[in-house]
Amino acid sequence: MAKQLTTDTSIRKWKISKENETYSCGNRLGLYVRGYLSQKKAFYWRHTTWIKLGDYPELTLGVAREMVVTCKRLQKNGKSLENIQLALSISNTAEDLEQNIANQHLNDRTTNTVSYTHLRAHETLMNLVCRLLLEKTELEHTDGLRCEP
Repeated sequence: MAKQLTTDTSIRKWKISKENETYSCGNRLGLYVRGYLSQKKAFYWRHTTWIKLGDYPELTLGVAREMVVTCKRLQKNGKSLENIQLALSISNTAEDLEQNIANQHLNDRTTNTVSYTHLRAHETLMNLVCRLLLEKTELEHTDGLRCEP
């Protein structure tokens, strides 16, 4: 069986002997730790590609596991890998990841808004007739009402 690094202590004590040396973190989440000759270490989630979660020791094994669970759930709920990677690049915890994905969703909604003029350009004849009838009804109601100070 391949070597696994299943605790923060084992990751801390691990001496890297070759560039990009990679070991599983001992579960079926797809969480791995990769080491470099400079003795730097980083956590990765392996999905269809290697996705970096963060550097060790800033990111602990426990937090990395939470982030992988969150990534898998977000993907299952329809979030793209690109959006997840973008949110991961600015997240330090699973909660940060959730918040950053939510903010991406809000940003996506605001960038997809269109102007009233654009909507009117796509107006069909039936919609035009309905809109004009509604505007006429509103005008008749507002003309009859006068507010006195």
